[in-house]
Amino acid sequence: MVKHHSPPYRFDVIWTLLSGRAFFPWSDEPRVYYTNDLRKLTAQAQPCEAPGQRFHYNNYNRVLLGMVLERATGGHVAHYLQEKIWKQIGMEAPATWSLDSERSGMEKMESGLNARTIDFAKFGRLYLRLGEWNGKQVVPEAWVQESTSVSCDAKWRQYKYLWWIPGQDGGRFMATGNLGQFIYLVPDKELLIIRFGVRGGMKGWRLVFPQVFRYLEEAF
Repeated sequence: MVKHHSPPYRFDVIWTLLSGRAFFPWSDEPRVYYTNDLRKLTAQAQPCEAPGQRFHYNNYNRVLLGMVLERATGGHVAHYLQEKIWKQIGMEAPATWSLDSERSGMEKMESGLNARTIDFAKFGRLYLRLGEWNGKQVVPEAWVQESTSVSCDAKWRQYKYLWWIPGQDGGRFMATGNLGQFIYLVPDKELLIIRFGVRGGMKGWRLVFPQVFRYLEEAF
């Protein structure tokens, strides 16, 4: 798995403005996205309220997870992913992971993993089969079930351990990418939908997938 440094200013900025997703330069998303030292920036972040008060999607959390992995494994997140997942399920192409800078060398945990559609489909299939791949348990089944399900009395029922779990879908879950990529999974029907393309209508696509599922269920 190759790591590469993303230039500090990319066409993503223009697309962000054109798509109406403009943020103030000092707000969390652009600060995390364009910093050249994610570790330093995240270490300086301060909590705005006590944990457990409300759900707030925050890119700092992903960077913190990366720092935890670095300290636990003694290596880079990209290498850990390569050894534990990429090689284990035979991905078909090398992937890249954007870095905050060449000097810092930390993977952009919030948005920087770049791979082909077929390989993200393989990752989806891994979770569709509860972590099993061709007879080998790559990810513990208990972790797959824990990370993609919520209890009825949970305070927040639509997001857990980096997976989106739409409440109205019942048992289905999905991963979303920064530029409109989706991995949508319906385990009990063994259905996997991959959507790659230009960002646009992120909320709309979340509504489309259940409709596609219902259509397929009625047709077959």
